[in-house]
Amino acid sequence: MSTGTVANAFMDIFFPPHCPLCAEAVNSHTLELCDKCAEAFNSSRIKGPLCLLCGIPFKSGGSENRTCGSCLKKSPSFTRARSLYLFDNEVREAVHALKYSWGTMLGPFFGSRMARTVTELELSPDLIVPVPLHRKKITSRGFNQSVLLARVMAGALSVKLEISNLRRVRNTPSQVGLKGRERSVNVAGAFIVRHADAFKGKDVVLVDDVFTTGATVGECALVLKRAGARVTVITLARAVN
Repeated sequence: MSTGTVANAFMDIFFPPHCPLCAEAVNSHTLELCDKCAEAFNSSRIKGPLCLLCGIPFKSGGSENRTCGSCLKKSPSFTRARSLYLFDNEVREAVHALKYSWGTMLGPFFGSRMARTVTELELSPDLIVPVPLHRKKITSRGFNQSVLLARVMAGALSVKLEISNLRRVRNTPSQVGLKGRERSVNVAGAFIVRHADAFKGKDVVLVDDVFTTGATVGECALVLKRAGARVTVITLARAVN
């Protein structure tokens, strides 16, 4: 029996693996879900058809990806955006846990799956950039969930993590309860780039937990674009009315 096998057997006895979402026992230490959570998350996975630009899934009207009406009226500041899951039911609960309680446990699980999405899209980013929080919010929460996700992604993809040059300079009120236009106004001017040279000519993957109306990632992508970057947005979940 190899040393690795013995070590795994020891871990299973004294530290039995658990589902990172519901804490039920599972048969692997590889961050896999229990059968119940796996079924729930698979049912929420966004598969398409979806908008070629913002990534919103279409409920009906053909089977091919195409550009949605909103993006036809006004092109987003990012090249394209993709989300892994619909923001509902178990996914909503998991995102809340990621933000407020189990962030350090769920970050590796979700981040690894978001990294797979980057690979599936055949992207070759120069930088992984998380959407920043204002320092006051980090102080109250203790961490930035987008940084947790981005750090895992950067490690899995062997891509540089950039967390110092995109800054949130306004502590904006919560976006919860605001409509699309109100969200855009709320975050306007909230982000700055400290050193534009860090992004000039770079392909950037911008990381956040939830894409709701796209106001926050859109504002971040705008300042990155002005600094000379090409931006693809990857979020864990997508809110769809």
